[in-house]
Amino acid sequence: MTDFPANMSPSRPYLLRALHEWIVDNAATPQIVVDGTHADVQVPENLRSTEKIVLNLSPSAVSTARKSPGRQKNKAANRRSPT
Repeated sequence: MTDFPANMSPSRPYLLRALHEWIVDNAATPQIVVDGTHADVQVPENLRSTEKIVLNLSPSAVSTARKSPGRQKNKAANRRSPT
């Protein structure tokens, strides 16, 4: 496996965005499955007993979604200055 320079950002977000774009470009609905029983998942109580929750990630479904403040902090923490 190739070693990447330490100052490169993680590739996972880019791969996920590319996969999302590919799904949308092919007229399909991007979805993710969430473990509804996990303690950190915040869902209405009537859905809490459901083991799997399917979330629609189509552009029209997430157009008004807000990015969490923690994400911005993590993004900044993942950047490294070139030395």
